[in-house]
Amino acid sequence: MGEEHEATRREYQELVSIRVAETEQRLSWSAEDRRSFTNDRLGEFLAFAASRSPWHRARLAGIDLGAVSIDDLSSLPTMTKRDLNDNWDEIVTDPDLTLDLANRHLDDISANGFSFALGRYVITATGGSTGVRSVIAVDAEAMAGWEAGNDARIRSSQPADAAMPAVPVIGKLTARNPIHISAATAAIFQGATNTGVIVPPSMPIPEGVAILNDAQPDVLAGYPSMLHLMALEARAGRLRISPKAAGSAGEPLLPETRRAVRDAFGIDVANFYGASEAFFARSWRGSELLHLHDDTVVFEFVDSDNQPVPAGTRSAKVLITNLANRLQPFIRYEITDEVTEAIIDPDSSDPAQHPPGPWAGRWIHPPQGRADDWFTYDTIVVHPHLFRSKLAGDQNISEYQVRQTARGAHVAIVASRAVDGDALTKTIVDELRRLGVPDPEVHIDTVDTLDRHAQSGKLRRFIPLA
Repeated sequence: MGEEHEATRREYQELVSIRVAETEQRLSWSAEDRRSFTNDRLGEFLAFAASRSPWHRARLAGIDLGAVSIDDLSSLPTMTKRDLNDNWDEIVTDPDLTLDLANRHLDDISANGFSFALGRYVITATGGSTGVRSVIAVDAEAMAGWEAGNDARIRSSQPADAAMPAVPVIGKLTARNPIHISAATAAIFQGATNTGVIVPPSMPIPEGVAILNDAQPDVLAGYPSMLHLMALEARAGRLRISPKAAGSAGEPLLPETRRAVRDAFGIDVANFYGASEAFFARSWRGSELLHLHDDTVVFEFVDSDNQPVPAGTRSAKVLITNLANRLQPFIRYEITDEVTEAIIDPDSSDPAQHPPGPWAGRWIHPPQGRADDWFTYDTIVVHPHLFRSKLAGDQNISEYQVRQTARGAHVAIVASRAVDGDALTKTIVDELRRLGVPDPEVHIDTVDTLDRHAQSGKLRRFIPLA
């Protein structure tokens, strides 16, 4: 990369260092001080969005934005992925950044590696839990908010006697394609806050084990399903590493994965909850509860009618307002995760209501749901990410669903424009064959709608053989 790219990368790194220190300091603030800080940020953020985003300006017209507080955002309209996809150019606050440019940039970095769009922005694509593709744009401040929320909690919760290097080596069990937020983050901060290797789910397991054995990571972090698999490889004696910490992200962290990692490496798994749209929460060390990043993101836990639900009640979805992202403002943006806010009372006689760590503020139980099922072909195990990475990377595919077949998969796609099905099929077949699936067969059909659960309306994206 050129000097301009490296200069921008340093700007991102320097800003994150500042925001991490500020965020770590706020973790010790009282809940009331945090609320006051967030309220002040909310007012500034709404005023900026109304002045710079044509779409938000029209939607927020006539609303007394100064009267809106983090306790009640009900006067503001909600925002969906469909709203984002249909009004992308009018939502972003830089008129030079368009969806067409962003999509072309995603194509470029998929082929050539990470770079900044327009020399200053990070563009990622997400399929999300629903399989609906969205393009997310962030600037340095938004990325700093995302990264600082996570890094500050990692530093704050690190045991005093932990012998962690200043720049730890991380074995990243996650996506390698820079259209994904985790890979983009790794590209920006490699060598600054950490260094390491990426073992993507699409990689053959023996190859990934060899890479980790060579790297000897201090930290193992990524998809829980991949953590579980590597724990099994360690128990079998093939993976020979001694990580000092483990972190989970991207899928629900199941109890059996916690046990497998503890049995294999003698460490607990810290849990991370976030999305390309924002960083949400992280656990105190290996605790079950996660601490909300509510000094940068306003969270509303609501039912299907967007009415608030009390702590202790599972929500139908979460509405987020990310105060750090002024480039692409998310205001009461729907995240279709079922989340329960924990009932916290430090003075209660019930230990279950005590916070698991010293941080003030709100805590949640891990999001409900299930990790994507692996596809198993005889003795060959294939992570659904193999399909997800190919389908989410095509800007013409808005939704997708993959059903495992005896020798491959049947893929149904909803497309906004014509898709080169033959090329996409060949790419997936080649990946399956590389993993050892004999004579794989993949069929891709374009459909108008996808089958969803009759009661909940949710889409199950990956359906293994019964």
